[in-house]
Amino acid sequence: MCIDTFTASDYEIHCTPIFLFFLFFMLALRCIVFLCSYTEQIGLVYLAARFDGGYAAVTRALQEIHQRVPDFKPQTLLDFGSGVGSVSWAAHANWGTSLKEYVCVDSSASMNQLSELVLRGGEETGDMHINGIYFRQFLPVSPKVQYDLVISAFSLNELPNLFERQKTIQALWRKTGGFLVCVHFSLYNCSSISIYPLYVFGFVFLAL
Repeated sequence: MCIDTFTASDYEIHCTPIFLFFLFFMLALRCIVFLCSYTEQIGLVYLAARFDGGYAAVTRALQEIHQRVPDFKPQTLLDFGSGVGSVSWAAHANWGTSLKEYVCVDSSASMNQLSELVLRGGEETGDMHINGIYFRQFLPVSPKVQYDLVISAFSLNELPNLFERQKTIQALWRKTGGFLVCVHFSLYNCSSISIYPLYVFGFVFLAL
């Protein structure tokens, strides 16, 4: 059951030269990603360009859950397409006292290593700022393993086609014991006054 579909109107951005530069930068970055794998260098670019925006958008979705279902206290999290780790930071900010296990799934070993480095404060031997985080390159195989909170943030658009996106959402739904949250970029209509090319669209599903 879908309990809410919302648009983040707080992220409406007017068509300024700075914003247009950022837009073309992001489009160029997407082209690079499709043509090559997530190397360490591309990961650093993503960290600088998308971490704060991803954190803000995911936090917006999680706050909806917290406000509507205040008794929800997840203990386990599955982050599909975890990238540089903004989801873990956002989830920890909301439910740090209850979350005990964070499973971060990203097919890029370089991105997983960068995410862990950030969690260690930029030092390879540093202490983890969030405990209970585990990195994987593939989804857990067992169909019996479920998580209280499953999040896919800005990762579905990276899949090659609609069929793969549908298959992935179905797989994530089977892993969901509480809430499935999907956040992604989508193109929206524009006018002569404003343009909304980075329109954040969120889906919050409740597994019954």
